[in-house]
Amino acid sequence: MVKVSTDTRPPAAFEYAPAPESRSIVDLKPSYGLFVDGEFVDGHGEGFKTINPATEEVLAEISEATEADVDLYKNGEFMRKLNPQIEFYQRSGQPMTIPSARSTITEDFYVILVNWEPTTADSATFRIFLNPLINWIWTGGLVFLMGTLIAAWPEREKVPVRARKPAVAAASGD
Repeated sequence: MVKVSTDTRPPAAFEYAPAPESRSIVDLKPSYGLFVDGEFVDGHGEGFKTINPATEEVLAEISEATEADVDLYKNGEFMRKLNPQIEFYQRSGQPMTIPSARSTITEDFYVILVNWEPTTADSATFRIFLNPLINWIWTGGLVFLMGTLIAAWPEREKVPVRARKPAVAAASGD
């Protein structure tokens, strides 16, 4: 005989082995901002909660960052502020990186925010590309297009010209 349970309540808590960490060793604040330039600052947008898997207790709320502020300097002179981003698809939670760029006639400079998971306590990972003379490729493409249009332009129809017959002088009779 098979016994079927009619209890539809979810389990009260997950059962895990005790965690080696202890609140008596680690002092956690209720919330944390972003760690920038050696200090915590408030983040923009929503935060997320970190949960102790053993007790399902909320340990702290962490500010979530999706955009970085990168100051671009060339030879010690400030050029502009770049803002690479990471956007998240809501349904799948998949990240999408959005680069920030500075384009000039001589070069394109791209900054991509790769990851907020820092390699140290106060950094993030960026991928940087410097592509020289990219705008000249676009200029070459436009020159090529103009040359193609000129070569393919139809010529005017040639109208045949009738040759004039020389006027014959009438002979006069004397």
